[in-house]
Amino acid sequence: MEGVGLLVPVLAATALVAVLGLLAALSRKRSTEDASRAYLAGVRYVLSDEPDAAIAELSRAAQLNTGTTETYFALAALMRRKGELAWAIRLGQNMLLKPQLQPEVRRRARLELALDYRRAGMQDRARETFEALVADPPAGPDALAAFRRLLEESREWARAVEIQELLLEQVGSGDDVLAHLLAEQSLAALASDPGEGRALAERATSLSPDGPHGLLALGRARLACGDAEGAREAARQAVAREPETAARGYALALDAAAPPEACARWLGELEEPLGERALPVSLTRAEALIQAGQLEDAAGVLQAAVSRTPRSVEARRALGELLLATGQLDSVRDQYREVLRRLGDPLLAFRCGSCRARFRTFDFRCPGCGAWDALSRERGTTTGEFDPLRSRA
Repeated sequence: MEGVGLLVPVLAATALVAVLGLLAALSRKRSTEDASRAYLAGVRYVLSDEPDAAIAELSRAAQLNTGTTETYFALAALMRRKGELAWAIRLGQNMLLKPQLQPEVRRRARLELALDYRRAGMQDRARETFEALVADPPAGPDALAAFRRLLEESREWARAVEIQELLLEQVGSGDDVLAHLLAEQSLAALASDPGEGRALAERATSLSPDGPHGLLALGRARLACGDAEGAREAARQAVAREPETAARGYALALDAAAPPEACARWLGELEEPLGERALPVSLTRAEALIQAGQLEDAAGVLQAAVSRTPRSVEARRALGELLLATGQLDSVRDQYREVLRRLGDPLLAFRCGSCRARFRTFDFRCPGCGAWDALSRERGTTTGEFDPLRSRA
């Protein structure tokens, strides 16, 4: 009887534990089911384009099941869609505080948080988060490319080169972008260390021998090291490979003590093989002739450019300005009436093949989206770079 008396409390305690366990399991099951229903409701609201209702349901799902990482990601995406970047950032920060987060989930959360910081203009925080992402490899190609673009915007060329090298190791391509970055790093280094600048430019041209960006940087580096003839040769090579660099190449040649009439000669040698692509070379050649005092020859170059590219507003505009500057108003009035009316208009000559934005001047990197080698000239427009009146001042 005494043994039976001891057994009863034990059985009762066991039964109580079992009941509590069953109740806890049922509670967890109900919580999971409720979280699942809330999550599915949130998805339905997303599909029906009702972001406010979707955020409410997904927030409820996150509260019911704190282990559901996809809920956090989905909720952050909705916050971004509504422009609530502060909430998206807070969700990302909370996600990274969760213990025992899977490495791939942590990397994804860091990438999204870094991008949110960047969208919010918090560049320092974005960089810190990107650095943490790179320090916890493997950072994927998307993360490395996004970090590199951030570094390009802040003109941190040395670190951008390092990140692009990591990206090259992963994807096996991107030498052209690395060459651009090395060219920019070279130009930034010239003031303090011309020798280092030259080495960086030489590496850029070895990666992309025909790249005009690297050639222009090499020309500047040679000039900084006292090699004027090498600088002039690099300028000629750059313009031969990319006619849109004619103005930069001419400026480099002038800085390297080349007379304007000599520049006009080598620019003229490039015109004929280029055909319709010769327009920027023709405009720069005319500017060189104006600076050399050969105004009639400059007018002839511009008239030939108009004949070669009759739809070019830029060539007609430049010729009209020159004729006005030389006092030949009667020959201008009828032929250039509309062009002269628009002389002050900021016409846009280049369109980005990536973001489709338009810009006045040519550059190797799109000022809008940051894509390299994406700008191309649109027909019938002007850059506004050529200004004979300014050249003669």
